[in-house]
Amino acid sequence: MSHPEHRKSHWPLEFDFYHVGTVLPSEAHFDTQDATWLSYSVHGDGRGVLLIGFHADQEPSLFAELGNILTARIATALAAETDGLNWISPPHEVFPEQIAKLRAFPHSSQTYLLRFRGDAHHASGEIVPIQALWIENAVPSHTAEEAHLEPVRSASLSLQQET
Repeated sequence: MSHPEHRKSHWPLEFDFYHVGTVLPSEAHFDTQDATWLSYSVHGDGRGVLLIGFHADQEPSLFAELGNILTARIATALAAETDGLNWISPPHEVFPEQIAKLRAFPHSSQTYLLRFRGDAHHASGEIVPIQALWIENAVPSHTAEEAHLEPVRSASLSLQQET
């Protein structure tokens, strides 16, 4: 259940991604069927979970850092809105089959394009899509049946929507 207008103002605009390239918001569609997904939690006065998906053949650590930047920018925007304080979790990998369940939560989404400046692995101007989903007022939960998020493939993610 997507709510495109929901928290749209918190999505970062174009920004430089270190020496790697430029990240641009886009209206392009990104097929996430074979994507690798990472989750980040925002804790504090503005709570939520950010999920980012990227092509599985891309370097995970590069996109984990890009997700850190996106999450930090969203947490900062939420903190400015409430004059509060937020902090973020490190990234955790999420099973692709869990994404369909997580999309059932009210969320907003944004596609970004990473335009590389050129290096040993990417040609100058090469563009790679990233899908971002924001689920507001959600926190990861874990039970004996569902392991706490860990940075390994066996991790499981479930969410509780807070009111």
